[in-house]
Amino acid sequence: MQTGGIPRGLSGWGNHPRMCQPQLPPALPRTRDPMFSSRLRSRPLFLGLACAVALSACSEETVFVDPPKYNPPPDSVSNFVGYLKSSTKKTACGNCHVGTQSQWVESGHAQAWAGLQLAGAGVQASCYGCHGVSQNGNRITVAAGINFANDTTYHDVQCESCHGPGRAHIDDPNNSNVPLARANVTTGYAPASGVGVSTGLDLDASCASCHGQ
Repeated sequence: MQTGGIPRGLSGWGNHPRMCQPQLPPALPRTRDPMFSSRLRSRPLFLGLACAVALSACSEETVFVDPPKYNPPPDSVSNFVGYLKSSTKKTACGNCHVGTQSQWVESGHAQAWAGLQLAGAGVQASCYGCHGVSQNGNRITVAAGINFANDTTYHDVQCESCHGPGRAHIDDPNNSNVPLARANVTTGYAPASGVGVSTGLDLDASCASCHGQ
């Protein structure tokens, strides 16, 4: 017999046969996504490759490269090599003959082309041979150097202006192919004629070919 209040069995969720906790749908069986698993397995490999690439980009390697002995000669017939770098007046001969190069670059011969430009409109093509490397002053008898190819390689009165083409000696430097000047202006003797022999003819054929005009 009920005496009042809440009927027994209805005082809470846990005691009521119908008002129990909500039932969740049964959990689906756990399955493994093969694509997801593959991505997980490939991630360490990918990270390893990325690190290897990053490390290789940061590594340093010292490489020694021999500079060219000379540039391809614009006059490939007579084989005057001229300047290795005209902007700095570095001659191809000066690669080995460093002392002579340093003396020559301070001389008037190294400024011969700049001096020619002072003539302005009066500059003629016939002037090039004496203000650049050409057949003037050496044993070459045909148009050569700047008279063959008007190129900055042959600007100024360089080593080869008096000594003649130097390519063969640069390719194979030995005493048999040293390009000797026609006159040794430092002693007044012709190097090919021996000490004490007059060099008037040689001087006329070398220096005077330009300075005698």
